[in-house]
Amino acid sequence: MSRSALTIRTDGSLWAQVLLLLLAGVSVLLHSVREVYLVNLCLLSLLGGWGLLQITRDASRTTLWDLMWISICLGYGLGSLNTELTWVRQTSDYALLTAASPLYLYRTVGWMSLLCAGLMAASTLDSTPVFSAIRIEARHHAVWAGLILAVAITASLLVAKGSIGYHQEMTDGGVSISPLAALTVSALVPAAALACFLLPQANGRVKTLLIVGFLLIALIQFYQGRRVFIYTVIVCLMCFSVGRSRSASWSWRQVLTLLVAAAAIMGASKAFFALRMAKWELGSAKDTVALIETGWGILMDAKRSGLNAELESNQRSRTFILGYPAELVQALEDHEPLYGQVVLLDVALNVPSVLWPGKYKVLSLGAEEAIANPHFGLELLDEANSILTTGLSDLGLAGLFVYPLVLMLSYRLVLAASRRLGSAAYLMVAAALVNAVLNVEAATADYFNVLRSVVLIAGLSTVAWLAWRLLSDPHRAAAV
Repeated sequence: MSRSALTIRTDGSLWAQVLLLLLAGVSVLLHSVREVYLVNLCLLSLLGGWGLLQITRDASRTTLWDLMWISICLGYGLGSLNTELTWVRQTSDYALLTAASPLYLYRTVGWMSLLCAGLMAASTLDSTPVFSAIRIEARHHAVWAGLILAVAITASLLVAKGSIGYHQEMTDGGVSISPLAALTVSALVPAAALACFLLPQANGRVKTLLIVGFLLIALIQFYQGRRVFIYTVIVCLMCFSVGRSRSASWSWRQVLTLLVAAAAIMGASKAFFALRMAKWELGSAKDTVALIETGWGILMDAKRSGLNAELESNQRSRTFILGYPAELVQALEDHEPLYGQVVLLDVALNVPSVLWPGKYKVLSLGAEEAIANPHFGLELLDEANSILTTGLSDLGLAGLFVYPLVLMLSYRLVLAASRRLGSAAYLMVAAALVNAVLNVEAATADYFNVLRSVVLIAGLSTVAWLAWRLLSDPHRAAAV
């Protein structure tokens, strides 16, 4: 399998988009008015939506840089535009959403446009696809199908036990996180991605095992959270597109697959919110069966239970994650950055407690907001923090560009090193990284946490390889 070498591509359409983003970003920074701001949001939304459509149809040329700019365009562009169209009627309405003044909302979108332009330009200079040169021999399919099913069954048993709970709760029966649950959860997206890659190529019993494993994982991911499920679907669509034989034109199967995925996301969004309302009703109880039964009752009587109204209100305001970075941009006018304190907290949060008995002191601080918000004079709330807000907190506007750049280069190195694990293991590592990059609302600590998945995948692939060697003819054995 070829190494992930640096390649350069000349793409006129991409450079045209870079120019559009640069012009839009500079325009709103020079003329910070609502009309120019809305034009920026529309441009980000269109580019992000088109990019998402392209990577789910054919991810064979998608780079890490593409994934980052698409996630930013959708998260901060389309998300804000949705709120603008459904909530905001006049500038005074922003006060209900954020402490930042409208001027800094406009300017922050300008900086986001410039950032996306830079990431898009980087994707043309380093155009090595994430899912390139992946070949898994048919004789190995059964081994990987068995591994996928094992992950799915283990996760199902942990859900039944209560170790994996609603909305990413992972406990060992008390307040501490279950190591087995955490490891299993980190393997879910990679396992589902591998299943979708193999599905177009598999036949017979192997295909049945893959479908069963994938469906079990999909149900568990839905239970884990709305965003978790959406990103899992996107990653799986990407891997499915790479696994099938590529075609230059759209096929009815592609269209049908995308329509089914869209319907699944919309249905899951409503069902998940029903579970959230059930959680409110049941309080702190961790009875999985009772939660599902109560949620089902709310879903079946959505109008009377208030589900439709709650969901509509949530979808109008929840997508507006632009407020927190805008608050930081405004606060930086009068405050110095934290010069690395926030990212140090994120690193500390990922040190295993076994290696650092005093980690509980760091955990008691909570998330990034506990350090950043008091320093910048902001109210201590649960904010929509991300790698971008970490960069703003630590280095000011320079951090908005530096931190994503460092993250992309680091993940690029991880991908290059993971090639040595073999195609199947590499695909699982790539899926874990892609899932993290797509989640624009992920805290910086989550990006470090993904590296644990890489270690887990290396271990799982070694076990699968040994199993295959033991079950096959040793004279015909080859590296998986």
